[in-house]
Amino acid sequence: KIINKIIYSSSSSVYGAINNNINYLDDNNRSIYAGFKISSEFLIKNYCNKNLISLSICRIFNLYGAKNEFSIIEKLKNAKKDNIKIEIYNRGLSLRDFIHVDDVVKIYKNILQNVSGSGLYDIGTGKGISINEVVSKLKLSKKNLIYKKKTINEIHDSIADNSEIKKKIKNIKFKKI
Repeated sequence: KIINKIIYSSSSSVYGAINNNINYLDDNNRSIYAGFKISSEFLIKNYCNKNLISLSICRIFNLYGAKNEFSIIEKLKNAKKDNIKIEIYNRGLSLRDFIHVDDVVKIYKNILQNVSGSGLYDIGTGKGISINEVVSKLKLSKKNLIYKKKTINEIHDSIADNSEIKKKIKNIKFKKI
């Protein structure tokens, strides 16, 4: 057999798709994205089970680093560097678990080399930081921020439960924002 292990990069957004409120306004299509991610998890899990392939599903939390243009951290850094405005929703109080891309690479390498069997893992630091705290750490000027009065429907606290991956990989060290 050529393939004996697969790592599927999923997203922490699937936790937002697993709720009972299907009637809320979703301007950013978050639930559609999350639905596709969780459907993909089931699809690849069925394939791997059928073909006796070890599968690690990694639900990555808020990735940043390496000039990741999708990351709110990179957007905030660019707002400061280019002196442009950025919109902040939910008063900047939402807590997010930010993980550096280098940490994800180390974890994946460890999974490939040292973890046997299949598993579902939250890939994050296990610590939350608010968007306002990130703004403060970056020393971003208030003139660059537009706090939107309209709230958007999102999970307030999105923090990884990384206990499963820590059982498999000892002494994980994470970069700090």
